Amino acid sequence: MAIIKAFPVAPKLNFLSKRKLFLAFSAFLMLGSIVSFATLGLNFGVDFRGGILLEVRTNGPADLGDLRSRLSALDVGEVTLQEFGAPTDVLINIQRQDGGKALRKPQFRSLRKP
Repeated sequence: MAIIKAFPVAPKLNFLSKRKLFLAFSAFLMLGSIVSFATLGLNFGVDFRGGILLEVRTNGPADLGDLRSRLSALDVGEVTLQEFGAPTDVLINIQRQDGGKALRKPQFRSLRKP
């Protein structure tokens, strides 16, 4: 109840006197978002553009640089790596492959350290 007593019963906030300012600010934000959408487009995730999303757990802390170099040597297109959760967990996102470039299981065996 003490918090309620801190606020006045009839606040004297005149929102309508500032309506043109708020309308202009809102129009500016909408115009900015439309221009941004028209020039940059949408950044689709793997759910919409297709591809492979792998969750990998390594024995020790993941060396993202080493994994990135090994995956780029496979020539499978754009590959993104992201560490999540524990330092041993890595999220690997591989772009959608064309018909002639399919991933095969033996290629992933080469990711292990000798």
